[in-house]
Amino acid sequence: MDFQKLGKITATKSNAIDIEVPFASLHKQIAKLRLSGFYRISTITGIDTGKEIEIIYHISNEIFTINIKTKISRNNPSIETIVDYFPGAALYEREVAEMLGIRIKGNLKPKNIFLDDASPKAPLRKKKNEINLKN
Repeated sequence: MDFQKLGKITATKSNAIDIEVPFASLHKQIAKLRLSGFYRISTITGIDTGKEIEIIYHISNEIFTINIKTKISRNNPSIETIVDYFPGAALYEREVAEMLGIRIKGNLKPKNIFLDDASPKAPLRKKKNEINLKN
């Protein structure tokens, strides 16, 4: 597979490739990976940078791990589910939604899995004073 066709390659290691993908083409590129023999999702990582939220999908086959990174707005953090391609993503999507306050459209179980009702909402989101200190 020509990984450059997925997006901008930002890093390569012996068995891993990091690729930045525009949000608008994320599902298309995830589908390409699945159809090319990448069958396992290891996890989904979310990072609040203060300017946007980065979502990284860690997808692998028996040889490589592909880390697909995309960015979404902090103001309206919403993303489509990828469970049609990777059913195991449902749990990881729920975790990212819970910890960063992201809405996962199409995930059938939006209920919290780690935090109870009394817990702070989206505890991994940066607070306004944290953003101002870094900018």
